[in-house]
Amino acid sequence: MEVVKVSFQQAANAFAAVSAAGTLTGVVLALAMKRWSAGSIVGALYGVAIVLTTALAFDPAQNVFAAAIVLSTLYSISNCHTIALAEAQEHISARRRGMILGVLNGLGFVGMASSSPIFGMIARSLEPSPAFTAMFAATAAVLTGSLVLYMFRSCMR
Repeated sequence: MEVVKVSFQQAANAFAAVSAAGTLTGVVLALAMKRWSAGSIVGALYGVAIVLTTALAFDPAQNVFAAAIVLSTLYSISNCHTIALAEAQEHISARRRGMILGVLNGLGFVGMASSSPIFGMIARSLEPSPAFTAMFAATAAVLTGSLVLYMFRSCMR
């Protein structure tokens, strides 16, 4: 059973569009930083990603174009990582900045590295549609937790 029925060419085109959109986001975010605060950009992008990912979790077989939009938004979240680190360095003393930013950056990589085998276990243990539902639901949950932590970052100082 396929979740979304597309040809190999359509799938390749969708993934190319996802990659291009995610990369373009880096340029757009640089321009947005001149107009809006880092916190509002990160909050808005995470909020949109949570809504779209949750919608895709409810119906992973919507269509390839909806999936590509959601995946592009998720790809662009990685660009927010640099904004959050740049914002964090303003609040950390110069003496401790390297260590704390290294830990924050490392946590991001640990999260990415640990999600891959977890998603692999989900994919092997479920049929495709429930597997994608579980993966997108898990992604939405992690994004929600990340956004909550980010929004209450000033309380953690």
